[in-house]
Amino acid sequence: MLPRMPRVAPALVALLLVGAACTSDEPRLTPSSRGAEPFPRGARGYDEADGGRIGRPEPIEEIRGRQHWFYTQRSAPARRVPEGARLAALDAANALPGADLSIGARTGGATTLAAGAGPQWRSLGPRPIDSSDETYNDPVGGTPPLGWHDVSGRLTSVAVHPRDASVAYVGAADGGVWKTTTSGRSWRPIGDHLDSLAIGAIAIAPKRPRVVYVGTGEASTNADAYWGVGIYRTRDGGQTFAKLGGGVFNRATVFQIAVRSFGRQLLVATNRGLYRSNDRGRTWTRVLAPGGEDEFGNFVTDVVLLPNKQVLAAVGWRGGHAANGLYLSNDKGKTFARITPAGFAPQPNVGRVSLAADRGAPGLLYAVVQDAVLFNTPGSPTVLNGVYKTTTGPNGPWSQVATSATFASDENSAMNPLKIGPGFQPGVQAWYDQYVVIDPNDPDHVVVGLEEVYDTDDGGASWDTIARYWNWCLSNAPPNCNLDPDQHPTPHPDQHAAAFGVDGGASKLYIANDGGAWTQVGPDWTNDEWRNRNATLSVTQPYYATASAGPDFTVYAGTQDNGNVKYTGGQRWVEVYGGDGGDVAVEPDEPDHTYEEYVFLTMSKSSDGGRTWTDISPSDSNPRFIAPFDLDPTDDQHLVAVGQEVWESHQGIATESSDWQESYDLGSPRQGTALGVDGATIYVGWCGPCNPTTLDSDAGFASGLVSNVGGTWHEVAGDLPNRYVTSVTIDPNDDEHVFVTLSGFSRRWIPDAGHGHVFESTDGGTTFTDVSRNLPDAPANDSVLDGDRLIVGTDVGVFRQRADGSWKVLGSGMPAVSTLDLFMVPNTDTVLAATHGRGMWTLDLP
Repeated sequence: MLPRMPRVAPALVALLLVGAACTSDEPRLTPSSRGAEPFPRGARGYDEADGGRIGRPEPIEEIRGRQHWFYTQRSAPARRVPEGARLAALDAANALPGADLSIGARTGGATTLAAGAGPQWRSLGPRPIDSSDETYNDPVGGTPPLGWHDVSGRLTSVAVHPRDASVAYVGAADGGVWKTTTSGRSWRPIGDHLDSLAIGAIAIAPKRPRVVYVGTGEASTNADAYWGVGIYRTRDGGQTFAKLGGGVFNRATVFQIAVRSFGRQLLVATNRGLYRSNDRGRTWTRVLAPGGEDEFGNFVTDVVLLPNKQVLAAVGWRGGHAANGLYLSNDKGKTFARITPAGFAPQPNVGRVSLAADRGAPGLLYAVVQDAVLFNTPGSPTVLNGVYKTTTGPNGPWSQVATSATFASDENSAMNPLKIGPGFQPGVQAWYDQYVVIDPNDPDHVVVGLEEVYDTDDGGASWDTIARYWNWCLSNAPPNCNLDPDQHPTPHPDQHAAAFGVDGGASKLYIANDGGAWTQVGPDWTNDEWRNRNATLSVTQPYYATASAGPDFTVYAGTQDNGNVKYTGGQRWVEVYGGDGGDVAVEPDEPDHTYEEYVFLTMSKSSDGGRTWTDISPSDSNPRFIAPFDLDPTDDQHLVAVGQEVWESHQGIATESSDWQESYDLGSPRQGTALGVDGATIYVGWCGPCNPTTLDSDAGFASGLVSNVGGTWHEVAGDLPNRYVTSVTIDPNDDEHVFVTLSGFSRRWIPDAGHGHVFESTDGGTTFTDVSRNLPDAPANDSVLDGDRLIVGTDVGVFRQRADGSWKVLGSGMPAVSTLDLFMVPNTDTVLAATHGRGMWTLDLP
């Protein structure tokens, strides 16, 4: 996760990372059951004025915040997203007029391309984001120069050709599969027509490297991870794909795919157990699921193939489970038995586990173990149990060769206590980012990924930091920090995957993290020799986007993990504010007057296009993780924001925190989820209780709409289905004419969820009519009006109303990735779309 800099003082503070797995319900947990993100997120300093919420939140708050915002809005009013629902919606979308590769068509289990029609979507990037542009390096309120320039988005997996390291594949969080034949200097997307672009694992058949397997469903156990729909195989290096296993892997997330030499035998580690195929993926058997009906006992987080018909698998739910541990097969994965080797982590401490084996060095194994006890210990500076090694095979004995303290003792580490602070140590996010890989040219050279990257060249006797979290504070402790990122460039933090290849006899390492891809060639490994490989990757995850009008077309977008970003023409994007970016706004005719949000309605303004920033946060009681705010389209002096309370300012770019006036209190436990503004008229969608997967939702999910249309605040929309309200679009010619979109799935999948995703009212919300008709039954995230026609962004594409009220796919050329936000560029016929994994797109309407 990216840091954000202090707004008042340079004190470094703790903000928390992503939370629970999106693929299943989680046990009832207390605030003490989560770890903390260690770094200043752009980083708002601790300030007594905000009660310490931003500087020092409760551990549960931000960790669960993203799950609440992203996952539970899709599951509500149920506790989980129903299996098969998104895939059925994708099929329905593919049957609509205008469907093309942006939706994809499956025939006989294979995914093919269909003919496109209508206007074309154009990818606007980011490709890439310059995160260290000197113009926007405001260390007080913006983005400090942290040591990396070009970043893309969260990559989750990587696989390298076994004999040609210039050929590699990466998988993105919800951005699909990308291939390079130039060692990462350029990438191209492959498989954009797959049923899911959320990628968990990629594996290459060792003896047949044009055969590549892709497992869908991101497996980082973070809360905005999208679930998967299966395993895919290409036999021609990515030109065509076929789906394997039918619905076996629906709603699964794939941690690892192990492939024997020619690809006949496959083992797939998922959150629902370990699956084996002995016929190249035609049929599958679940061979390891020690948790039985309890899914948390079936999180198989890694699997490795060993000599002598052995297979080693790790079960590792991050919060701890009686089934966690190592499981060994002596018959090529047909059957497994639990082992408890001497020297390995004690069973109660075993959380998520990553494994590495070297078949050229029989008996050599490494394991990274996240600590479940520390994970459930409030205030723990790390959740890493340690790195373990054995040279005698799975039954050990094992020895611990590194701990959090081992890594922190390296002065080269940005997580050294002198630079970050003693409260946050390496492995504090080990449930989210961890891996271990062994150099094929040297079994004594091993690389471990946590928040940073560490390596040993002596089999674990000593360790060096070869990819720091950042280079801010490289030389000094805060507040006297080194601010020269070009002196020592470094990859983006939060490491998710790595793979070695061979380049001219030398080992080449690819790493994948929250900011994209980097490579380095050995045998000498150092922080200063990384090659940035993000120039052509477009896998950013924006939540919201906005644009100015006129000849100076300027776009701002708030992204997950890569800050608030700005587009100023061509393909150039710059990061203007660090950390998680939320909602954004810009004056239509003044692109330098812009507003941004960090999580929980922490807002800032800039009057110079993002060069400098001033905090203007309202004092809200209980905002959502990403809380909506709007700039009135009729008056650029009028700002409206909503958390538990509705806030208004009429000072425009001169707004200060003290200028917000509370207009209405939704009342606890209600929180605003959507906002529509047209002059004095305001509509607010709310939920409360909002989060059916959590402890505080025993009363059941509830949602609704309030408005001041007519002059006084009142409840409206009593006849809307009880699902999460995602947007309110007001007709600019009639403030009683509104459209509301809903997330989730209908009563076909969830009892009591009602039917429909788009509703229209012509009487200010007193009554609503379902106008969904043939729109796919998928979460609807946003809508905009094009004249008298509505355009809706959903989790399976973007759709436009036809003259008869039915729906068609809008445009062609955009993958079937979730579209979270739509925006009509002022004074144009251009629609702007923010997608969850493929960045920004524009389309010129006919």
